[in-house]
Parts: sequence; structure tokens; C-alpha cells
Amino acid sequence: FYGLDLSAAVPRSTKEHFTQPIVDYIDPGCLVSEYITTRFDFATVTVESLQNIEIPFNFPIHQPCLVHGIAGWFDALFEGTDSTVVLSTAPWCPGTHWYQIRFLLE
Repeated sequence: FYGLDLSAAVPRSTKEHFTQPIVDYIDPGCLVSEYITTRFDFATVTVESLQNIEIPFNFPIHQPCLVHGIAGWFDALFEGTDSTVVLSTAPWCPGTHWYQIRFLLE
């Protein structure tokens, strides 16, 4: 880079890179496992129950591949008396300003 040796910055730069999630669209073809779901009923959930959320990480992969991280997105269901409207931020749905999120693995 313009004749500068920045190799001394590599360890810290790499560590910083892997501590930051990436918020962007994800190509659904890059997903190598089925997704898991967790449901929260915001009409009845308590603040205390949201302080510590445990979601099992069991992702069977049925093909040889290199896993770079874990992806996340959400669906919001607005349940009315006559119909339900679904807002999905999943990679295979039309894009939203919420995108998806990737947590990289070292």
C-alpha cells in the first residue's frame, strides 16, 4: 500500500474484523444448512425473559463446504382477528432495509 509495510497491523485488524457482524444481503445459495426458529410473543413476553436468550446451535450440513459464519434474520407476524401479515427479512424474500446479519467465524 503505497510502499508501506502494514503487516504489523494484520493481527489487530483481523481480530477487529471478526468481532464485527456484517449487515448486508445474503445470497440464499450460500446457506448450507436449514434454519432454526425461535418465537417471541411480544404481547406476553417479559423484559427479564429477553435478557438471556438461548438458541440451540445444531446445524446439520449434508455436503462438503467451508463455513465462514452464522447468518441471522427475522420474520415478524402481525396476527389480526381475520388475517396475519408476515414481514420477512429472510434471504429468499424481497430485500428490506433490515437486510440480514452474518457473524463471522475465525
